[in-house]
Parts: sequence; structure tokens; C-alpha cells
Amino acid sequence: MAMGSLPTATRIAVLGKRVAACEERLGGPALASAVLEPSLCSQLDDLTSKVDDACGQDKSLAEYQGQMKVLREWLQQEHAQDSHVLLHRDAKQIYVVQHAEFLDEFSQSVRKLQELESCIESPTLDELPNHSARLQRLPARRNSAACK
Repeated sequence: MAMGSLPTATRIAVLGKRVAACEERLGGPALASAVLEPSLCSQLDDLTSKVDDACGQDKSLAEYQGQMKVLREWLQQEHAQDSHVLLHRDAKQIYVVQHAEFLDEFSQSVRKLQELESCIESPTLDELPNHSARLQRLPARRNSAACK
């Protein structure tokens, strides 16, 4: 599973584990204490707790996270990722910018057609039988004219 498809809290937790492993190999906490700065791992823990606190205080953030989780699951079922959907949106915007002149002309043509629609006199359903009878008489007249 791609890291981008995981929820934010999970990504932070995975990143925290990786940073802790790196600091352990490199002796990070000892180096960090010499410089008097908190380790990257502890900074990630602080960030995680701040995010959790913010989500706990603001219900709309928790609701948003739930909606994003549902969206990611749906996209995964459709074999897509949210990043691909966003790229698709960007591609659409680029297309519109590149073809703006043509799209303006096309939209003007559509507006003209919409204005002209009111000029069309379409027969009502009540008039259709009369038109059918008139169409049947036309071949009869043509045949009689050809015989003369």
C-alpha cells in the first residue's frame, strides 16, 4: 500500500518509527542533547499529540478526516488515489487555459443557438395527425401530375 493512501495519523506514526530507528543507529538523542534541541522523534510525537488535540477540540476536523477516509477507500476500490484525482483536475485546468480561445468561441455559438431555439416552431402533438395526412396526399398528387 502506498504511503500517500494511508491516513495522516498513520503516516506520522510510521514516519516516527523510521526516525526513531535512524536516531538509534546514528546516536541521535545523544547528539541532540549536546546541541540542546529536541530529537526529531520527540518533535514528531509532539506534532502527533497536537494534531490529535486539534481534532478532539474541533469536531469538523474529525468529520473531515472521516469523510477523507471514506473517499480514500472508495478511490482505492476504483483503483485510483486522491493524488491521481488531483492531477486529473490540474490537467483539466491546463486544458482549459490552453484552449481558452476556442472554448470562448464555442460558448458564444451555444448561446446563439439557445437564443434561436425560441424561433423554432415545432408542431404540437395535436397537429401531428394532420401533418401525416398531408404527407400521404403529396405522393398521390405527384403520381397524378406524372400521369398527365
